[in-house]
Amino acid sequence: MNHKEQTIVQSIGEWYESMIQGRELREVHQMKLDVERRLPHEMQSTIKMYYELVLFYYNITYHRVLDQTVPKVKQELNPMVDETKRAVSFLHHTLIGKLNHEQGNYHSAIDSYHRAEEYMHGIGEEKKVLFYNHLGQSYLELNNSYQADVYFRRAMSFSSKESILREDIGFYSERKTTAFNQGKKTSHQQRAIQSKRTKVTSFKKSSIIRLNDRSLSNGS
Repeated sequence: MNHKEQTIVQSIGEWYESMIQGRELREVHQMKLDVERRLPHEMQSTIKMYYELVLFYYNITYHRVLDQTVPKVKQELNPMVDETKRAVSFLHHTLIGKLNHEQGNYHSAIDSYHRAEEYMHGIGEEKKVLFYNHLGQSYLELNNSYQADVYFRRAMSFSSKESILREDIGFYSERKTTAFNQGKKTSHQQRAIQSKRTKVTSFKKSSIIRLNDRSLSNGS
Protein backbone atom coordinates (compact mmCIF):
# COMPACT_ATOMS: atom_id res chain seq x y z
CA MET A 1 0.00 0.00 0.00
CA ASN A 2 1.14 3.52 -0.70
CA HIS A 3 0.81 6.29 1.89
CA LYS A 4 -2.60 7.42 0.66
CA GLU A 5 -3.97 3.89 0.79
CA GLN A 6 -2.57 3.40 4.28
CA THR A 7 -4.35 6.59 5.40
CA ILE A 8 -7.65 5.39 3.91
CA VAL A 9 -7.38 1.97 5.55
CA GLN A 10 -6.57 3.58 8.88
CA SER A 11 -9.57 5.93 8.58
CA ILE A 12 -11.97 3.11 7.69
CA GLY A 13 -10.54 1.08 10.58
CA GLU A 14 -11.14 3.90 13.06
CA TRP A 15 -14.68 4.32 11.73
CA TYR A 16 -15.35 0.60 12.18
CA GLU A 17 -13.85 0.58 15.67
CA SER A 18 -16.10 3.51 16.65
CA MET A 19 -19.13 1.38 15.79
CA ILE A 20 -17.79 -1.63 17.70
CA GLN A 21 -17.37 0.66 20.71
CA GLY A 22 -20.99 1.83 20.36
CA ARG A 23 -20.33 5.54 19.97
CA GLU A 24 -23.17 7.95 19.26
CA LEU A 25 -24.62 8.22 15.76
CA ARG A 26 -23.53 11.84 15.28
CA GLU A 27 -19.86 11.01 15.90
CA VAL A 28 -19.96 7.82 13.83
CA HIS A 29 -21.71 9.62 10.96
CA GLN A 30 -19.06 12.35 10.98
CA MET A 31 -16.33 9.70 10.73
CA LYS A 32 -18.23 8.17 7.79
CA LEU A 33 -18.18 11.56 6.01
CA ASP A 34 -14.46 11.95 6.73
CA VAL A 35 -13.79 8.52 5.20
CA GLU A 36 -15.85 9.29 2.12
CA ARG A 37 -13.97 12.55 1.56
CA ARG A 38 -10.72 10.61 1.47
CA LEU A 39 -11.90 7.92 -0.94
CA PRO A 40 -10.37 8.23 -4.43
CA HIS A 41 -12.33 7.49 -7.58
CA GLU A 42 -10.21 4.38 -8.12
CA MET A 43 -8.79 2.20 -5.37
CA GLN A 44 -7.64 -1.34 -4.67
CA SER A 45 -10.44 -3.87 -4.84
CA THR A 46 -9.63 -5.06 -1.30
CA ILE A 47 -9.90 -1.54 0.13
CA LYS A 48 -13.11 -0.94 -1.81
CA MET A 49 -14.56 -4.16 -0.41
CA TYR A 50 -13.45 -3.14 3.08
CA TYR A 51 -15.27 0.20 2.77
CA GLU A 52 -18.42 -1.41 1.40
CA LEU A 53 -18.56 -4.02 4.16
CA VAL A 54 -18.06 -1.40 6.87
CA LEU A 55 -20.74 0.76 5.21
CA PHE A 56 -23.09 -2.23 5.29
CA TYR A 57 -22.30 -2.73 8.99
CA TYR A 58 -23.01 0.96 9.58
CA ASN A 59 -26.39 0.77 7.86
CA ILE A 60 -27.63 -2.29 9.70
CA THR A 61 -26.26 -1.14 13.07
CA TYR A 62 -27.11 2.57 13.15
CA HIS A 63 -29.98 2.83 10.70
CA ARG A 64 -31.57 -0.46 11.74
CA VAL A 65 -32.31 -1.49 8.19
CA LEU A 66 -33.48 -4.93 9.31
CA ASP A 67 -35.97 -3.44 11.78
CA GLN A 68 -37.80 -1.90 8.84
CA THR A 69 -38.08 -5.28 7.11
CA VAL A 70 -41.04 -7.65 7.38
CA PRO A 71 -40.36 -10.53 9.84
CA LYS A 72 -40.21 -13.28 7.21
CA VAL A 73 -37.64 -11.44 5.08
CA LYS A 74 -35.69 -10.45 8.20
CA GLN A 75 -35.44 -14.10 9.21
CA GLU A 76 -34.05 -14.98 5.79
CA LEU A 77 -31.57 -12.09 5.87
CA ASN A 78 -30.17 -12.71 9.37
CA PRO A 79 -27.73 -15.49 8.32
CA MET A 80 -26.40 -13.26 5.54
CA VAL A 81 -25.97 -10.39 7.98
CA ASP A 82 -24.05 -12.60 10.41
CA GLU A 83 -21.81 -13.83 7.59
CA THR A 84 -21.15 -10.26 6.47
CA LYS A 85 -20.25 -9.24 10.02
CA ARG A 86 -17.69 -12.06 10.17
CA ALA A 87 -16.32 -11.04 6.80
CA VAL A 88 -15.90 -7.39 7.78
CA SER A 89 -14.22 -8.38 11.07
CA PHE A 90 -11.82 -10.70 9.23
CA LEU A 91 -10.98 -8.08 6.61
CA HIS A 92 -10.66 -5.32 9.20
CA HIS A 93 -8.11 -7.14 11.37
CA THR A 94 -6.26 -8.47 8.31
CA LEU A 95 -5.81 -5.02 6.76
CA ILE A 96 -4.82 -3.49 10.10
CA GLY A 97 -2.27 -6.31 10.39
CA LYS A 98 -0.96 -5.47 6.94
CA LEU A 99 -0.77 -1.79 7.84
CA ASN A 100 1.16 -2.53 11.04
CA HIS A 101 3.54 -4.82 9.15
CA GLU A 102 4.31 -2.19 6.54
CA GLN A 103 4.98 0.35 9.30
CA GLY A 104 7.39 -2.06 11.00
CA ASN A 105 5.09 -2.83 13.95
CA TYR A 106 5.45 -6.59 13.62
CA HIS A 107 4.16 -7.55 17.08
CA SER A 108 1.01 -5.48 16.49
CA ALA A 109 0.66 -7.01 13.03
CA ILE A 110 0.77 -10.52 14.50
CA ASP A 111 -1.82 -9.58 17.15
CA SER A 112 -4.15 -8.26 14.43
CA TYR A 113 -3.67 -11.34 12.26
CA HIS A 114 -4.51 -13.64 15.15
CA ARG A 115 -7.65 -11.63 15.87
CA ALA A 116 -8.60 -11.97 12.20
CA GLU A 117 -8.10 -15.72 12.48
CA GLU A 118 -11.02 -15.87 14.92
CA TYR A 119 -13.35 -14.80 12.08
CA MET A 120 -11.95 -17.10 9.41
CA HIS A 121 -14.95 -19.42 9.28
CA GLY A 122 -16.40 -19.33 5.78
CA ILE A 123 -13.40 -17.52 4.28
CA GLY A 124 -12.33 -18.87 0.89
CA GLU A 125 -9.18 -20.94 0.36
CA GLU A 126 -7.36 -18.27 -1.66
CA LYS A 127 -7.70 -15.73 1.16
CA LYS A 128 -6.48 -18.31 3.67
CA VAL A 129 -3.35 -19.01 1.61
CA LEU A 130 -2.49 -15.31 1.48
CA PHE A 131 -3.44 -14.77 5.12
CA TYR A 132 -1.09 -17.46 6.47
CA ASN A 133 1.68 -16.30 4.14
CA HIS A 134 1.36 -12.75 5.54
CA LEU A 135 1.31 -14.01 9.13
CA GLY A 136 4.44 -16.05 8.46
CA GLN A 137 6.12 -12.97 6.98
CA SER A 138 5.54 -11.00 10.19
CA TYR A 139 7.03 -13.77 12.32
CA LEU A 140 9.99 -13.95 9.95
CA GLU A 141 10.64 -10.22 10.42
CA LEU A 142 11.01 -10.93 14.16
CA ASN A 143 13.50 -13.72 13.37
CA ASN A 144 11.05 -16.27 14.74
CA SER A 145 11.74 -18.86 12.06
CA TYR A 146 9.93 -21.63 13.95
CA GLN A 147 6.57 -19.83 13.98
CA ALA A 148 7.13 -18.51 10.47
CA ASP A 149 7.63 -22.09 9.29
CA VAL A 150 4.39 -23.18 11.00
CA TYR A 151 2.33 -20.62 9.07
CA PHE A 152 4.20 -21.00 5.77
CA ARG A 153 3.48 -24.73 5.96
CA ARG A 154 -0.16 -23.99 6.69
CA ALA A 155 -0.32 -21.75 3.62
CA MET A 156 1.25 -24.53 1.57
CA SER A 157 -1.30 -27.07 2.80
CA PHE A 158 -3.98 -25.73 0.44
CA SER A 159 -4.31 -27.22 -3.02
CA SER A 160 -4.29 -23.86 -4.83
CA LYS A 161 -1.22 -22.52 -3.04
CA GLU A 162 1.30 -22.32 -5.88
CA SER A 163 -0.79 -20.43 -8.43
CA ILE A 164 -1.81 -17.92 -5.76
CA LEU A 165 1.59 -17.37 -4.17
CA ARG A 166 3.42 -16.96 -7.46
CA GLU A 167 1.31 -13.90 -8.27
CA ASP A 168 2.31 -10.43 -7.17
CA ILE A 169 -0.16 -10.36 -4.29
CA GLY A 170 0.43 -6.70 -3.44
CA PHE A 171 1.01 -7.17 0.30
CA TYR A 172 4.77 -7.71 -0.01
CA SER A 173 5.29 -7.09 -3.72
CA GLU A 174 8.58 -5.28 -3.15
CA ARG A 175 10.12 -8.55 -2.02
CA LYS A 176 8.28 -10.86 -4.40
CA THR A 177 8.80 -13.72 -1.92
CA THR A 178 6.48 -16.69 -1.65
CA ALA A 179 5.49 -18.88 1.23
CA PHE A 180 6.79 -21.83 -0.72
CA ASN A 181 10.37 -20.51 -0.88
CA GLN A 182 10.31 -19.09 2.64
CA GLY A 183 8.90 -22.35 3.97
CA LYS A 184 11.74 -24.31 2.46
CA LYS A 185 14.25 -21.88 3.92
CA THR A 186 12.91 -22.11 7.46
CA SER A 187 12.60 -25.91 7.17
CA HIS A 188 16.31 -26.10 6.37
CA GLN A 189 17.03 -23.88 9.35
CA GLN A 190 15.08 -26.14 11.69
CA ARG A 191 16.86 -29.24 10.43
CA ALA A 192 20.18 -27.48 10.95
CA ILE A 193 19.23 -26.64 14.52
CA GLN A 194 18.27 -30.24 15.18
CA SER A 195 21.55 -31.49 13.73
CA LYS A 196 23.41 -29.11 16.00
CA ARG A 197 21.96 -30.94 19.00
CA THR A 198 22.98 -34.36 17.71
CA LYS A 199 26.04 -35.91 19.29
CA VAL A 200 28.70 -36.70 16.75
CA THR A 201 32.02 -38.43 16.99
CA SER A 202 33.62 -37.91 13.61
CA PHE A 203 35.46 -34.79 12.52
CA LYS A 204 33.44 -34.72 9.29
CA LYS A 205 30.09 -34.49 11.13
CA SER A 206 31.31 -31.80 13.50
CA SER A 207 32.54 -29.76 10.54
CA ILE A 208 29.13 -29.94 8.90
CA ILE A 209 27.50 -28.70 12.09
CA ARG A 210 29.90 -25.76 12.29
CA LEU A 211 29.06 -24.83 8.72
CA ASN A 212 25.35 -25.00 9.47
CA ASP A 213 25.81 -22.84 12.57
CA ARG A 214 27.70 -20.25 10.51
CA SER A 215 25.03 -20.18 7.80
CA LEU A 216 22.30 -19.72 10.38
CA SER A 217 24.07 -16.79 12.03
CA ASN A 218 24.60 -15.13 8.65
CA GLY A 219 20.93 -15.56 7.73
CA SER A 220 19.58 -14.06 10.96
